Amino acid sequence: MADHATNARSFGLFVTSMSEAAKEYAKSALRLGAMSSPLRVAPGPGSVRATFIAPMPHARDDSVHTPLSAKAAADDPIWTESDVFSDSLWAIATVFSNSDPDGPEGFLDGVIQTIPLRARTQLRKVAEQVVSRDWQLSGEFRKKGLGTHGVSLNARSARFLAEQLSVRDVQRRQWTTTGVISGHRWDRGIMFFSADDRARTFAASFESSDLEKTVANLATVEDRRVEVRFEVYTAIGKGAEEGTRSYVLAAVRPIAEDTPLDLTAE
Repeated sequence: MADHATNARSFGLFVTSMSEAAKEYAKSALRLGAMSSPLRVAPGPGSVRATFIAPMPHARDDSVHTPLSAKAAADDPIWTESDVFSDSLWAIATVFSNSDPDGPEGFLDGVIQTIPLRARTQLRKVAEQVVSRDWQLSGEFRKKGLGTHGVSLNARSARFLAEQLSVRDVQRRQWTTTGVISGHRWDRGIMFFSADDRARTFAASFESSDLEKTVANLATVEDRRVEVRFEVYTAIGKGAEEGTRSYVLAAVRPIAEDTPLDLTAE
């Protein structure tokens, strides 16, 4: 935000809506009806600056673990509040960094589908504050083990984001295929995939930061063949071009040339 000062009420609404968006994301991941938000915000030097901080991770053997399911098996992944709040900030950063109206057609729609509906409502409030005050936001998301995500949002991209957040009618299907990861960008949380049964390479987002980390590792080997499962969304209704498709990676693993597909749709 320029000029080292801004409207206090608008900035308060911005911070509150960011906190609520992260909390709604966490509530959905942990399947909770209510929870308080442990997200913290710290001021910084320079222009009007704030750092959103997820809670510190707990030891994996303590009693603060919150399983994703009451019937979780012993070997199921266990998530804590720190995990989901960290992933919520990762997801929000990915949304912001892909809000350019001139970006890949339909890509933002897929990113938004990874955000729970109540969190989208709060992100729309964030975007509206950026538009109303003509703010220029810039920053980055950092998490141990991941590359840095660039974060930027201005009035034009925030207006576009607010429009896309109003898209709620989508057709969803799963698609399992094989192909090659042809690229990955940490700064935008985006991968490029060349499927064996498609003529063109396309962009896709990720269901989680763990999946992005896996793809980044796989992409270090040129022409590494993988099998993948995508959630394919076709946006319909207000604010979307009829029939526009977006892709969200749901599963990936490397394969040998003679290995059959076994990523079963759930």
